[in-house]
Amino acid sequence: MKLKNKLLILGICLLLMCSVNAISAISDDNGALTLNQDNDLMSVSEDEQLSVSDTDTLIESQKETAVQTTVNTQPELKATASKTPYQQFSDDINSGQGTVYLNDDIQISKPFEIRHNLVIDGQGHTIDGQSKTNMFRVYSSTLTVKNTVFKNGYAEQGGAIYCLYGNLKIEGCTFTGNVAYDNGGAIYQSHGTLTVSDSKFTSNKVESSKKMCHGGAIYLYRGHAKISKSVFKSNSCISKSLKKHSQATKYQFGGGAIYINEGSAHEITDCEFTGNKASNHGGAVYAHKPKDLKINRCTFKNNRAIYEDGGAITFNGNKLSIKNSYFYNNKAYEDGGVMDALSLTKKKTYITITGCTFQGNIANKGGGVFWMGKKTVFTMKNNKFIKNKATIGGVFNAEDTNAKISKCIFQGNKATKVTSWTMKAKNGHVLKHTGGVIMMDKKVVKFIKCTFKSNSATFGGVAYHKTGKLTFTGCKYAANKAKSGPKVKKE
Repeated sequence: MKLKNKLLILGICLLLMCSVNAISAISDDNGALTLNQDNDLMSVSEDEQLSVSDTDTLIESQKETAVQTTVNTQPELKATASKTPYQQFSDDINSGQGTVYLNDDIQISKPFEIRHNLVIDGQGHTIDGQSKTNMFRVYSSTLTVKNTVFKNGYAEQGGAIYCLYGNLKIEGCTFTGNVAYDNGGAIYQSHGTLTVSDSKFTSNKVESSKKMCHGGAIYLYRGHAKISKSVFKSNSCISKSLKKHSQATKYQFGGGAIYINEGSAHEITDCEFTGNKASNHGGAVYAHKPKDLKINRCTFKNNRAIYEDGGAITFNGNKLSIKNSYFYNNKAYEDGGVMDALSLTKKKTYITITGCTFQGNIANKGGGVFWMGKKTVFTMKNNKFIKNKATIGGVFNAEDTNAKISKCIFQGNKATKVTSWTMKAKNGHVLKHTGGVIMMDKKVVKFIKCTFKSNSATFGGVAYHKTGKLTFTGCKYAANKAKSGPKVKKE
């Protein structure tokens, strides 16, 4: 039986082989397969067509398998994409790559520590410290931050960014509502270079229970600052322990927007300071012992020193230059509605003011614009002083200073009653309304080719001269008034 089966199978195989050979030999008349030698084209039989259909089915099956494979890989991709914006941002910072992008707003409860050079582009998004933490702590490296909003940061120093022995570059950023309880409401920079451009600082503050605090928006220590095309609005440096003027006189601190502590080559250019305030000195800027500071094309409006001097600026460094800037409605509780200046070292303090306008500034006590303290040397040219006022010295209260003031215009300035309470000298005497433009004591002050119009005081419509040398050369006068005494009153 087995032998028969084997023979049957062998017979079938031989029959198939013969059939194949027969098919090969069939003439064109049977049409099974035709080879056209002229054009080498082939026509396919029905059986062949079935085999092609089978091939198509196989291809479709492979496609389905490929699709299933792709679908099976999707969970992995979803797992990567499921990282929160915070986690992705944190991983990118820690990866050490050169540039990191923030792709969404994030909230944080602890700062990012940065110890390598890094560029961060926030792409307009916000980092919110939730009044719990500052955002970045930078150590011995350079951090560049672009197009980022920092809000609700909180720390002892640097409410948004703390940088030690490193460099900061801030471009097109906004800092708002950040708080420090010691120094630098938004930024604390120590021993490095700070560069700020095209940025906004609003409602940042240092709010301290101590008697001293510094820099409502920025604090810089022993470095270099270049700040340009930026706005500082409603920032403050407030000491909760100071409630009145008599407590504030013992301390040198402040800077409602910026506090610069030593260092050199500082520049503030094309900036606006509006509505900033400090408990003590420098409603907008306090520069403490820097080698030099340049302020160019800036506007200072409505800044205030609450209990002390320098409604806009306090300066006690080596050299200060201010050019082409505008000062309006700044106010000091005591001296220097715009600025108080003095030397705190054995060296002299040199101040140059050129091409500026001072209008509507007020000091309750002396110098509606400037209080010129000991060992200061002022050079002023081509400035306008309009409608400023103080109890003594509507524009200048010059104590122990040398000044050369040329080609300036003084119009409508007053020594008058500017507050509801009575202002007194250190010896307790009630201050008289003296010197519509200047109240002078000691050293030398020279006015050259200046114009004085419609200035007024009780004593000395233009000047009240106690001691020292006061001279006027080639000056013009019109409609200056004093209730008692000439336009220049010599005590």
